[in-house]
Amino acid sequence: MMSHPVMVRYPSGIQFRNGLPFVLGFAATSSDLNFELDSKLVDQYTKEGVWNYFVPGLFKYRSPFEDSFMAEYGNPEAGTPGKPPALVDGKGQQAGFVAPHDLEDSGGLFYLIDDGRIRTIDAENNVKTLDLPSVGITNRVKALDADHAGRIHALTNTGFYSYTWHRLADGKKVDFGLVDYTFPGVPKTIETFTVVGDDIVLAMRDWMATESILYRVTSSGVVTRLTGTATAATPGDFLNEPSKYRLPTVQHLKYGVDGHLYIVLPQGVLIARDFNFK
Repeated sequence: MMSHPVMVRYPSGIQFRNGLPFVLGFAATSSDLNFELDSKLVDQYTKEGVWNYFVPGLFKYRSPFEDSFMAEYGNPEAGTPGKPPALVDGKGQQAGFVAPHDLEDSGGLFYLIDDGRIRTIDAENNVKTLDLPSVGITNRVKALDADHAGRIHALTNTGFYSYTWHRLADGKKVDFGLVDYTFPGVPKTIETFTVVGDDIVLAMRDWMATESILYRVTSSGVVTRLTGTATAATPGDFLNEPSKYRLPTVQHLKYGVDGHLYIVLPQGVLIARDFNFK
């Protein structure tokens, strides 16, 4: 019934440009599926014309009132209405996306992950996919973060609970592994991380797991577990003794310029105020 039905199906990542929020949207997958498309759902959406209104891409919002935002008419800013998900570089609605997520800002240039690749969107909505081997990345990218200096960092999974932390600005790489895992085979894992000074905080869980584990990884690749192995019976248990318990499934981590660590959970946002590793 609406004259302009294009919308964000599932939001993933928010950044501000010129005082307005920009949000990534995707469909036919979820963060719990590592943003890998459900082929049956894609076929169903294509057959039913769902891509005319559930458009993977970048959306801009404006504020009609002081306390609310709504999508701009003419959305999406980048993304092609009416076509199935596809990785296509171009400007605005000529560009195509698969399942964009992990939106970060570096000097006014948006960075994001899409189909395991790093892509950028400039102020004119030109979408480009980076040549990852040229910046020393040879594996699928799992997570992104911008540090307080605006440098973009990327995390890749290189094997059996093994990772590489990349800093795109100078090509620095840190290889590390989560040595407390001894499961056979190569599991599916879901990760997010944030840069804290010279180190990172990493949240990891196995696919379909109901809890996450936090780690500290230093710039020399030393890994320290920050959360415990027990399952908290109540939220108060974890808040009182965070080093004893695992967390619920962590959706996102961000170390704010205010010095607080923000841990996004399905239940809400947990804030570790004045966070440090002491």
